[in-house]
Amino acid sequence: MIEKKYIEIIKKLNSFFKKKNNLIFVHVDIFRSLKLDFKNKKSFFSNHLNLIKNITNSSRLIFPSFNYDFPKKKKFDIYKDKAQTDNFTEYFRLNFAKYRTRVPIFSSTFNDKINFHDNHKNINPFGRKSIFHHLYKNNGLIFYYGAPFASSTFIMYVEETFKKGPIYRYKKEIFGEVVLKKIKKKVKFNFHVRPLSSDYHLEYDWNKIELELKRKKLIKCYKNGIMQFRVINIKEVTNFLHNKLKKDPFYLIDKKSKKWVVPMHKKLKRRFVIDDFKF
Repeated sequence: MIEKKYIEIIKKLNSFFKKKNNLIFVHVDIFRSLKLDFKNKKSFFSNHLNLIKNITNSSRLIFPSFNYDFPKKKKFDIYKDKAQTDNFTEYFRLNFAKYRTRVPIFSSTFNDKINFHDNHKNINPFGRKSIFHHLYKNNGLIFYYGAPFASSTFIMYVEETFKKGPIYRYKKEIFGEVVLKKIKKKVKFNFHVRPLSSDYHLEYDWNKIELELKRKKLIKCYKNGIMQFRVINIKEVTNFLHNKLKKDPFYLIDKKSKKWVVPMHKKLKRRFVIDDFKF
C-alpha cells in the first residue's frame, strides 16, 4: 500500500512519462527511492517493481543484468550467470524477465517482447547494434529510480558512437562463448576500456554534465531528502553530448583526468592503445 505522503510524488514522477509503452532503461537504487511496506524479501522487490510500472505508465522496461565474470571465464551463460548489478535486478531476472540479451558483461533483461536482434558473433555492447542504440532509434528513456546520474552506463554509448570512440580509452577484444541452454556460440567481444592502473585517473565529470543537462532542460529531476529520481531521453542527450564532443573531445571527463589525458594526446597525436600504458 502506498502511503498518502507519496501520492503527490508519484503523480509528479508519472508526469515525466508522456505516454504508455515508452521504451525505458531503468537504473535502480531502491534505498534512495520510496520507502514501501513489505512482508518479506519477495514483496519488497515486487512492490517496487509494481511502483516502477505504475510510474512509467506500464511501459516496456529494460533492466541492466550485468555480470562481470566474462573476462576471466571467457564464457557467458544467459540463464545461469547471475545479474551482479544489484539484488533487485537479479530478482527481476529470475522471476519476471521475458528475455535477456546475449551480451557478455553488459547484458540486459526485458519485461516484455521487444523487437531487438542481438544474435551477433562480433559484439560491441555500446555500438550501433547495442540495446542503447535501439533505445536511441526508438526515442527511449532512461529512468533513474533512486539511482544517481553517475550510474549512467549509456555514457559509454555516447563515446562509442562519436566518430571512432573515445581518445582516452583503448580497445580491448575478448574471445569467448555465449551459452544458451545447450547451444554454445563463439563470439568476439570488443569495447573500449580505461587504463587499469591507479596511476591513470579517468572519471567522468558527472556534476558538470548533469548541471548542463538541467540548464538545457534535457533532464527531469525530483529530489526529496535521500530520495532521487531522474529521467532523460537518450536520443536528445546523446545528440547534445555529441555536439559538445565536437567542440571538445575531452568534454565528458573531469579536470583531474584531463591533467594527464590532454598532454598525452598532444604528444601521441592519436587515440590511445594499450601499449601506451605501463601496468
